Amino acid sequence: LPSLPPLSAICGVKRGNDGKIELGTPSPPKKACLQQPAPEPVAQEDEEDEEIEDEDEHKKSRRREQIARSARRHRSKQKEELVSLRQQVYLLQGEMEALRRIHKTTHPEGNDFTEWEEKALAQRRKRKKAEDENGVLRGLLQDQATFTETIRDMWIKSPLITQFPMAPSILNVDRSFNHLGRDLPSRIVALQRIAQTRMELAYEFVMRETHAFPSNPGHLDIKLNGSGQDIDIKLIRVFDIDGVDHHQVVDALVHSVINAPAKLLMVDNCTRYGRASLPVYIDRTRYSMESLFVIRHNSNNSIGIVSWDSVDQDDLYPIPDDFTIRNEEVGSVLLNTCVRSDGSKYTTLRFVLHSRPPVKALAKPSSKINEAFLTVFCRRAQALEKQVRQKVTTQLMPPLCSAESSSPTPTSSSSPSLSPSN
Repeated sequence: LPSLPPLSAICGVKRGNDGKIELGTPSPPKKACLQQPAPEPVAQEDEEDEEIEDEDEHKKSRRREQIARSARRHRSKQKEELVSLRQQVYLLQGEMEALRRIHKTTHPEGNDFTEWEEKALAQRRKRKKAEDENGVLRGLLQDQATFTETIRDMWIKSPLITQFPMAPSILNVDRSFNHLGRDLPSRIVALQRIAQTRMELAYEFVMRETHAFPSNPGHLDIKLNGSGQDIDIKLIRVFDIDGVDHHQVVDALVHSVINAPAKLLMVDNCTRYGRASLPVYIDRTRYSMESLFVIRHNSNNSIGIVSWDSVDQDDLYPIPDDFTIRNEEVGSVLLNTCVRSDGSKYTTLRFVLHSRPPVKALAKPSSKINEAFLTVFCRRAQALEKQVRQKVTTQLMPPLCSAESSSPTPTSSSSPSLSPSN
């Protein structure tokens, strides 16, 4: 609804300055007028848009002029640089021709190469020769790697390597089954008999296997006799130890390898009975390869001998569990002192180890077992040689150095160690 005028306007009543009502004729109502919008400044906005467009176009034209000037300057610099380089080339060619004329004048019958060209050609010939020699050496290295891998496959991966005639195993010829009872006197008698028998056979046992091998630079040979469950391993090592005689080497062997503080029985001054245990890993299963050794050493003016044999069954020390296997092994070390023409002495060490791993005791593929046992025996031979050399070096050191190095060191896990009786 439209709004009504006030009552005072309809009745003609006016209100004075003092607030009192004055009567008068009513005034006619004012007509409501509609407000119309003011016209928009269209022409002014068009002028502003034109000015903005003119300004943008002016900026773009100035930018194009700047780019054109920069491109002209860049092309001008390139032309100047090209002209300068051509002038330098002409000058250098002229100098080279002058040097060639001087060189031809100095060497009328020689070639037309300059000194630096001759040096470059000589260096190129040397590099070509070195590359050819490197190619030949790389070929030889590849052949050597192939040969080494083939030999490794023969030793480890293939148990059937006995198609050629071999000597009969000594474990089947001159070794009997060794059994120890519980009675101490009978045990001592049996241990002395085993040690004496092996000592009497030691010289022939070692020389039969090593007489054809030189001690310098040394020899290492590993053989697998038989196949499957009847396999046995033979390890032969021959090398020289400078600066010592065989008495010192025997003493080093006794005090570093076979003279462990804990032993099962000390039979006499040169005979002892002990236990050696080595870890063997087959198909990620850890087995303990146990050996009950009877060890005897002897040394005279001409030769030194260390020999050992294994006990197959001991009533006091039975096999403790299913993860312990017992090894059958014989071995001997033969040492003799030699003197060179300059008066220096050295000792030749001949070492033979013959073992029959307990393959029958494990229900595993024989090839994997042979690889595991072969690895163990190689580590044993390496550990024996390393310990002997360290002990001999310690003996030859001055007293002060010997005192500093006399602290006990942990024995390698791959070397045999005598364990105390349970």
